[in-house]
Amino acid sequence: MTLSRREFLALIEGRRSGPARFDGLEVLKPRPGRWKISRKTSKSAGPPKDGIAPIDRPKYVSVAESEKFRRANDIVFEIKKGGMIMHSDIRDGIASGLLGGVVFGIMMQMMTAPTPEGGQMPMMAMVAKVVRSDSMIVGWIYHLFNSAVIGAIFGWLLGNRSHSFGAGLGWGAAYGFVWWILGGLILMPLLLGMPPFAPLQMVPMRPVAMGSLVGHLIYGVILGGGFAMLRRGIPGLARHA
Repeated sequence: MTLSRREFLALIEGRRSGPARFDGLEVLKPRPGRWKISRKTSKSAGPPKDGIAPIDRPKYVSVAESEKFRRANDIVFEIKKGGMIMHSDIRDGIASGLLGGVVFGIMMQMMTAPTPEGGQMPMMAMVAKVVRSDSMIVGWIYHLFNSAVIGAIFGWLLGNRSHSFGAGLGWGAAYGFVWWILGGLILMPLLLGMPPFAPLQMVPMRPVAMGSLVGHLIYGVILGGGFAMLRRGIPGLARHA
């Protein structure tokens, strides 16, 4: 007796009895929850013995090829002579963002901004006032925190587009320009109690706005270029496996 798929399922579940055949296989002595297939009618399937490649002989692809199927938060291990490099778009974005943040921070330490009293203060001190502090150290901590977060977002959003040094520089500069508008012209004035785009509308603040633009562009270039270099691997930064 040859059964349909539904009847076969009923047979092995114990809802019907009797030997039967299904798809060329003879089912012997079926019981509720217990059944077996005749060895005479069974056929081998799947790969041959040792047909599955062992995990100690994996197939390797380049970091560039891995971009076709990996996600931004996936970790990639790059094998190089003398060691192994671990890659992650978000991690590389944080590292290059911190590097760009240090350079941008030094620039802000040197640049000054006008105060309501008619004096001058370093731009880094103005950054500290965003978090209601007068401490330069607090300003640096807040600035570097933002640099790392913005770098991580770059890796997450644009990591797959910044696989070469040129692409990294281009996307980094564009990314820095976007953050000049979003951060320097909108968010920071709002947090300091000023209207959006106040640095461009207030004549004494326009040099500050232009300095901020240059700083954001330099930050973006360092971020994108550094990210691309980390993606491609830097000699001497290999981690021994």
